[in-house]
Amino acid sequence: MEISCRTDRFSDIDRHIENLAPIYGYLDAPLLPLEKALERVIHLMPTLDRFIVISKRRCHYPSEHGLTHDESAAIFLYSMDWGPQSFYRLLNRLLRDENRDTLTPWFAYLKLFHLALEKLPSFNGNVWRGIKIDISMEFIVNQELTWWSGCFITFTIDNKCLSFTPNWLPQVNPKLKSLFGDIDLVIY
Repeated sequence: MEISCRTDRFSDIDRHIENLAPIYGYLDAPLLPLEKALERVIHLMPTLDRFIVISKRRCHYPSEHGLTHDESAAIFLYSMDWGPQSFYRLLNRLLRDENRDTLTPWFAYLKLFHLALEKLPSFNGNVWRGIKIDISMEFIVNQELTWWSGCFITFTIDNKCLSFTPNWLPQVNPKLKSLFGDIDLVIY
């Protein structure tokens, strides 16, 4: 199976700077295997069951960081891009939604994903994020923001996935290097 390198995965950005309510309760959800964690949302994505199987087969396991098979597969599933209906696109939209109740069916997955990311080492250095337009005027210097969704960034400016000028993101701690061959990609 070919994993696509779509440049829009780097530029998927919510430009609405809002203070959303925190997401409460997901860490209280039961810790379930990936398939069970996604049972309440599988109807939202017709091919999700297929990609869960692929994620469990192709994820990095055993992990030198102590991730369980399901934790590793949860990260792998999030990092896959199979087009406009990709898992991360739907989840990111919901994470940015003002109605926090839409996330309740996702709590078991969010707990699994959170626990997995917590086990990974942080990276301290420069990373890059491509954004097709200049949005710097939308931010206030020293304003503290919460980035409500995951995003994809790269360690190198000459990444083959960036077809436009990337922007430097200083002082970030991405948690995952991707498993997609020579594509130098991380989740932030």
